[in-house]
Amino acid sequence: MAEASTARNSKFIKKADRKRQHAMPVQIDKLAFEYIEANKAELVVLLSEDPARILEKACSKNLVTPAECHWLRTSKYPRDKQMCQMVELISHKKKSLQFLQILAEVYGKEYQKKYKWITSLFLDIPGLKSTKDGSPREENNCFVKPCPPETINNIFESHAGEIYPISNKTDRTRLALIINNINFTYQKKRLGSEVDNGAMKKLLEALDYQVEGHADLSAEEMETKLTEFSRRVEHKTSDSTFIVLMSHGTEEGICGVNYDQEHDPQDILPINTISRTFNNKCSLNLVGKPKIFIIQALNDGYVMIPNLQGDCHQQPEYDTDGPLNKFHRESDLIFFCSTTPENKSYRNPKTGALFIQTLVDIFRKESWNCHIEDLFKKVQRSFVNFPSQLPCRERATLLKDFYLFPGH
Repeated sequence: MAEASTARNSKFIKKADRKRQHAMPVQIDKLAFEYIEANKAELVVLLSEDPARILEKACSKNLVTPAECHWLRTSKYPRDKQMCQMVELISHKKKSLQFLQILAEVYGKEYQKKYKWITSLFLDIPGLKSTKDGSPREENNCFVKPCPPETINNIFESHAGEIYPISNKTDRTRLALIINNINFTYQKKRLGSEVDNGAMKKLLEALDYQVEGHADLSAEEMETKLTEFSRRVEHKTSDSTFIVLMSHGTEEGICGVNYDQEHDPQDILPINTISRTFNNKCSLNLVGKPKIFIIQALNDGYVMIPNLQGDCHQQPEYDTDGPLNKFHRESDLIFFCSTTPENKSYRNPKTGALFIQTLVDIFRKESWNCHIEDLFKKVQRSFVNFPSQLPCRERATLLKDFYLFPGH
């Protein structure tokens, strides 16, 4: 009986491994395609050095058919044009990942050195981790470009005392919160926001944050969830947190699902309430740690940003016995909003909000060597030729540079 059970288990494990090996390329082929598209010119030059060899390899691996291979070889195009056609053909077939693996085989160490980070993503893919209930969960570090150890060392050496410390990956308990209001009692459904939610969740998990998610909440319920999250004991052993809020908005703040000027005009969560919930008096486990707020709030195509001026007449409360008890009421946080006041913020019903999708893309590609405010600037610059929308930073009280150091 034991031998039969062992045999069945072994058969199940092999079957699961085959499914895993098939699922992994499907998951990351899109990222491989994006890399090829972004580096096509440089790649074509490399391939043009020996096009016959690459064509033969691509044909042997079924990336191109014999007929396609013959057409490319006998065409009157110059070498670089032939290789450009081949790359486009393979990309169209959604075989970008297999193509990158072939390139590593052909060019070996030289190729891996030239494309170091992409080979580390696609050719040294870790296995699947298991969740608490034993179900497989894919490693997410292939979604974000990892930071090489030498880069971390250089940043710490050159910016000593100017960056926020990061906790050991094996010990820290990073948390992130996403609240996404999609369906409203009186307002339009926020079509496409499910795409934004999935993209943000995948990004944050890839950056080693455990994501807590909620949807379709009133202003009171949002405040309750924010308060509960700010008091989570896991923050004590974390080094930072992200809070993502997506909903309709007005000049007063972020709309709950029951908001309507006529029926329920009070269903609004003010930005001041959010920042107060995470100030150094109310959220003790996050004192001195970066708190990053990402706000995507829409109302009929407009984002309404509230007045974010602090209550300057209020002095920080602290004991006067000694300097160790003194602290800023609010520090180490920043709000990154989808647009400036009274400007439009665009959301596609199928692909999601332009702001969220741009932010996710830049974080994936640039967070390995840029701190958070530089990443925000890159997002802003991507809108330079799009005058209808410009993301903005508000209430920025980060006292140091916050690097995410993906993979560490």
